[in-house]
Amino acid sequence: MTKKELLRRYTVPPDAINYGGGNVIAARVYDGNSGVGLHDDPLGPIVATE
Repeated sequence: MTKKELLRRYTVPPDAINYGGGNVIAARVYDGNSGVGLHDDPLGPIVATE
């Protein structure tokens, strides 16, 4: 398994969430090797969990 195949989970602290309005999550991807990055599925919805 390569690093790009690893499942990653990121936690958003509750105090960073705007519960009464919109929220944006941005991801910065470094491609120092060409051919890697956000180019393959699954890029699906983010599910809010408790």
